Amino acid sequence: MFNVEPSKESHSGKVLHQAENFRVVECADCGFAHLDPKPPAADLKRFYEGTFYDEANPDYLVKTEREIGYWNRAVYGVKERNLRNLLGGTGRILDIGCCGGFFLRYFADRGWDILGLEPGRSAYEWATQKSRVPAKQMFFELASEAELGLFDAVHLAFVMEHVREPKEFLRKTYRLLKPGGVVCIEVPNDFNPLQAVVTAALSKEPYWICAPDHINYFTFDSLEALLENCGFRVLRRDATFPLELFLLMGDDYVGNERVGLACHERRMRMEERLYEEGAGELLEKIYADLARRGLGRQMILYAQRPQGGTV
Repeated sequence: MFNVEPSKESHSGKVLHQAENFRVVECADCGFAHLDPKPPAADLKRFYEGTFYDEANPDYLVKTEREIGYWNRAVYGVKERNLRNLLGGTGRILDIGCCGGFFLRYFADRGWDILGLEPGRSAYEWATQKSRVPAKQMFFELASEAELGLFDAVHLAFVMEHVREPKEFLRKTYRLLKPGGVVCIEVPNDFNPLQAVVTAALSKEPYWICAPDHINYFTFDSLEALLENCGFRVLRRDATFPLELFLLMGDDYVGNERVGLACHERRMRMEERLYEEGAGELLEKIYADLARRGLGRQMILYAQRPQGGTV
């Protein structure tokens, strides 16, 4: 699926993982960990246009639609409220890698002016035909800034781990935001402290490495530093449930889809019950505290293009 080419770039730093055809290096030049060598851009283009949803994740769209009540309440609802509070109201939002348009559909119902970009054919068709949201089938890197225009907010969920040039990607995002605009980024929290405990206690290899499509491996600090390097000011850190706890409790979901699905459903049930009992704010405070400690399976950062910030 992917060719392996010798790296033409110089990336040096601590090697976090070594495999036959690649390594994960905590790159001193880039400021975050990533694969070395990186997959060729042409292979990535083919993968995300077709293979990613059609073969690698064939049930993802149907599954998300089936669980949409949970996603609306515990994920999209939290982000919508946070973005509205940070901006002082609704506005124009761009969802890069909009998948089946689920996020945008929720935001449109609450008065936002929406637009999505999605390179995957299956996901794009779902977004435009079933979710009925405005979207363009294209890669963000190839999109015309003049054609897209400016936005009050940009959403990037499970995107930054996949891109070859994160710094250029975020600098383009910065240019598309109005002064005072906010970007919301969600990525896996990899090489985190609980993962280190799991690998030591259960004698596991780094099971979170997903090569070659996961190119970048961020921590809260490295992602915040990257955002600041691109001109942003980080406003807020959030996290999601630390799934590593299931492993430490004996539910080994690594490589076991049945166990993984059961853990996912238990986590959803716990969060939904807290919201049903009016304890959603408590849950969000717990996750924000986990983020302050570098924990949580996913990290969510909100960052602003400062008023008067230069491009």
